[in-house]
This record gives sequence, C-alpha cells and structure tokens, in this order.
Amino acid sequence: MDYQPHSPLRHDGPLSHSVNPNIYFTPGNSSPRPIQCQSSTSYNYVPSRFKTPFLPRNRIPVVKNITSVNEEQVAPISEPKSAFTQECVKKFKDWHSGKGAFSSVESRENGLTMKMTIPYFLDFKRALDIDENERFPKYSYDTLSSLLTIQCMPSPIHEKAVSTVSEGFHLARRSLPASHRRKMDIVTNQNYTDFQGAYDGSEKTPDTAVEITNDAGVTEVKFILEVGFTEPYSMLVQDAKKWIEGREAACIVMIVNMEENPAYKCPTRNLCNEEFSQLGFPPRREISMETFTLQGPYGPACYKGLQWVGRVTGFMEIWKRDSVTKLATCMSPGRINLLNMANTTYIHFHLKDFMNIASDNEHIPIDWGNYISNLGRYIKQVAADRCRRAVGDHEGRVDMMDRDYEP
Repeated sequence: MDYQPHSPLRHDGPLSHSVNPNIYFTPGNSSPRPIQCQSSTSYNYVPSRFKTPFLPRNRIPVVKNITSVNEEQVAPISEPKSAFTQECVKKFKDWHSGKGAFSSVESRENGLTMKMTIPYFLDFKRALDIDENERFPKYSYDTLSSLLTIQCMPSPIHEKAVSTVSEGFHLARRSLPASHRRKMDIVTNQNYTDFQGAYDGSEKTPDTAVEITNDAGVTEVKFILEVGFTEPYSMLVQDAKKWIEGREAACIVMIVNMEENPAYKCPTRNLCNEEFSQLGFPPRREISMETFTLQGPYGPACYKGLQWVGRVTGFMEIWKRDSVTKLATCMSPGRINLLNMANTTYIHFHLKDFMNIASDNEHIPIDWGNYISNLGRYIKQVAADRCRRAVGDHEGRVDMMDRDYEP
C-alpha cells in the first residue's frame, strides 16, 4: 500500500462526496479535569489514488520492506511449502512462549506479523489446527497485503475501550421493543470470513461487531469497532478498509487508537544481577497498581525510578463507505482527541444509522467521559503487569505466557 499513516493528507477545502455523521456531544456534570496538551491534527478522507480496491488475488503485488512489529517472513518461490510452514510455526511458538528473539517483555506484548500468500496461510492453519483450536490467540489474515497478524493478550487500556463502546450498544438495545431487540446482536470474538473482491480469503475478528437482521431475514454487519494500543494506526486503517471495501453490505467502522509515547521497552532488561538487586523489587505477587506513580493524569507511570508506561494519548475516527467512490472514507469531523472528552458524557449514534426504525430519538450512548476519567487507573494496571513480568523473567520462573502451549 502507498498509504503513509505518519504523513497525514490535508484537505482544507470542502470534501467531495463527504458523509456527515449523526454524532453529537453532551457535556457531562463532572468538574473540569487537567488535560495534557496535544497538537491537533486534522485527518480527512484518503483520496482514491491511495486505494487498491478489488485487485484480483493472483495480481497482488509483492510488497517489500513492510514495517512490522517483528521481522516479516516471506516465502521464497523455490522453497517447498512445508519447509516454509515449519519455519512460520516455529516462529509462532517462539513468540508465544517468549523464546529467542521474543524473550523480552515488550516483544511478547506486541503482536506477531508474518507475510505469506494464501496457500501458505492455509497450510499454516492446518499445521496448528487453528480452525479446531479455541485456545489459539486472536488473529487476522489480509489477502490484499498477504499479512497474517497474531495478536497478544489485550491490555486494560484496550479492553476497557471495547467495553465502553459495547455497553452503549447494549443500553440502546435494551430500550428497544422486543421485536427490534431480536434483530440486533452485539458480538465479540467472532471470526468473519465472508470478505469479497481483493479481500476474498481474508479472516478478521473485530473487537466488537453489531449485526442487524433486516426485514427480509438477512443478517448484516452494520457496525465494527477496532481498538489498537500496541497495534499501529496503519493496521487499524487497513482493517477499516477491509470491513468497508471488502464486504457487500455497508457498515460503519469506529477506530480507537491509543498510543504510548515513548513506546515501551522493559527498563530492567539491560541490568546486570547486581544492578537489578539494588533496586529492591518485592516478590512479584506483592507488586500492585497502587505502588506506581503517575507523572501526569495519563502517564508516564513510574516505580523504583523507572518508567513502565509512557504518556498515553488517544483518538477516535469514524469510517464509512463513500456513496460515490464506494471507498472507505474517514467521516467529518475526522480525528477526535479522546483526552479532550473527559468532560463529555456521551457520543451518540442514531439507531437509524444501523436499523430500520421509525423514531429519530433512539440513540446509542457511548460514555467516553467515564473511560477517560479512569484512564490513569488502567495505565497503572498495565504498569503493574509489565513490572511483574519483568521481575518474574529475571527470577527465571515466569510462566505468564503459557510456555508449554502445544496446539
């Protein structure tokens, strides 16, 4: 892909074929909270010249030098498929068990990305019995980029954002008549495989999906939530394109991108035994979130003079299919800084955006104010987990990642 997430496109004039969302803000009753300054960046839609929709699978270009959390694997043309599959399986097991290049805490916290075409992906699945194994980690496969992404265990920062959005839909669903409630399902951890066009053969498990059964009895995905913390923003954008451009039924995609600055690196990994001992860490089980100090309302989080979580920022974008180009488009007002919403109680979608109802007054309340108010606590939880892992790894007796996992 030519899309460069770190070089935002700007468009100061009116947007062509833009879609105005039914979103509004309701002020909360809480007193103002200190907000860390953050430069405002306007993100609008991505022009069509940066898109490659519905490219036939046999014409997918070979992508080189792809930025990945870990070094990507590319199957050599002359190498037998089974040999490449064994190499990928070994890399997955090393990542999952924290061995070799994946022995550091931060590497195990990141996801694993491997580049493979669809025949190798299917062979990889068969080798690990992925379709039959409910214990296998959450993963996605994108045929357009030929990337398999295996995700790590979600953090509190990630999961609380997911529950915040899901709760809004559950509240809205409970207010509906029974005849409408039966037509609305809110699901998590469900794998979807019915992608089309250039994304035919892709697989994706969203953080939250809202399915609506229409009057003809056809069930369609109308809303998707994708949250990233250690996941790059570029991958969230690719997910949005997949959901919007790779499926026949139109849907709305909410991207929530939480970022940590600087990116996490275990502060004790380069310490010798003597230096580590001088820090005087308590036993791992006695390390709790209360022992960490926040330097600001949203981090950094420190303990023993070391930084365990950087300063956390976050933003949200709403993506939808453009009615003319049929491409994924970031809706106005573009990027919304979540940390400026500590005193905003709700964002509302209209239920009419998702299902056929007569009332214009039915809304989906998403309480971001509560999430932002508690963000400092979630940061401390992440810091405590990282510190426990670091102490356990140093002691040589940690088994936090199920090191004996054998599919």
